[in-house]
Amino acid sequence: MSRRIIYILVALTGLVSCNKFTSYDGPYFLYFDSEKSSSTSINEFGELVGNYYLHYSGVQRSDIMTVKYEVVAGNGLVEGVDYEFESFKGSVIFYPDVYEMTIRIRFLKHEIDAARNNSLRLSLVTCSDPAVSLGYPGPLETGKTLIINKYKNE
Repeated sequence: MSRRIIYILVALTGLVSCNKFTSYDGPYFLYFDSEKSSSTSINEFGELVGNYYLHYSGVQRSDIMTVKYEVVAGNGLVEGVDYEFESFKGSVIFYPDVYEMTIRIRFLKHEIDAARNNSLRLSLVTCSDPAVSLGYPGPLETGKTLIINKYKNE
């Protein structure tokens, strides 16, 4: 009987707390999220599609927001040999009521030269809404850039 009362209290608490929504007054921002880190790694012989998430934190939108990002490959990586984009390269469109978009990159099995720069850097460049900042708020601009490192299989 006491277990049943606990279940009822938990359910009522959940229902009451669902009505406590506070509006978000800013700042509004976009950021990369890769397991709460600004970098991630992949083995040179790994063959997978990486999903890299770009999040919008702000009020509900009724218009389209376009975000442009820059892709810079280190001198050890070649597009089409080491990786290829499965999503549109260079920009992401957030449609109304969308808060997360995915940039998909297929990493190809290819041996790398460990002496070279084997990183792929994605950096947010512009947003069509000037009220939205790139990266988390603050001087460090955390979340504005995501670095994907391809490492030597040893």
